[in-house]
Amino acid sequence: MRSEDRAISLADDRVLVAAAQADSSAFAAIYERHVTDVYRYVMRRTGNPILSEDLTAETFERALGAIGRYEWRGAPLISWLLRIAERACTDWYRNPGHKREGSSYPVLASLGGLPSAEEVAIQAEADARLYSALETLTPARREVVMLHLGEGLSLAAISRRFGHGESAVRMLYARGLRDLRARLDDE
Repeated sequence: MRSEDRAISLADDRVLVAAAQADSSAFAAIYERHVTDVYRYVMRRTGNPILSEDLTAETFERALGAIGRYEWRGAPLISWLLRIAERACTDWYRNPGHKREGSSYPVLASLGGLPSAEEVAIQAEADARLYSALETLTPARREVVMLHLGEGLSLAAISRRFGHGESAVRMLYARGLRDLRARLDDE
């Protein structure tokens, strides 16, 4: 995204926020603009389309409830929404009644075969270790690692999305991977 486009996008977000703060029905425009990005982010966290829809809806419910307290600081609105999504996911996983669900087997499914019980158990154990290790990262590092590895976004795209310099995002990513490796090696 060029700097001109980024400035227009930030200005559009600022107008949308001001409208939603004045009239909650205007929040629908924020929803329409950002729902796909929030859903993709949540889907990468959960791997479950139905749960992702629920957590995306919860994210926007929380955002609507908090829009009156939102203070414009020049960062893209999506960064605020993704922080809310992160908390919604974390809250859901912390609830002892919930378990990690979802399809972690897209390659096997594309080959037309279903995983064996042993493969499911191995994948579930690996997923649990990875999610546990991800939860130990700082929120900023976790977000950059998940967007880069999970969403496939380039570090340049992540830096534009959050309004940080690319070198800062590269540092967050490098430190996040270092911490993640250390955590997985300790287990």
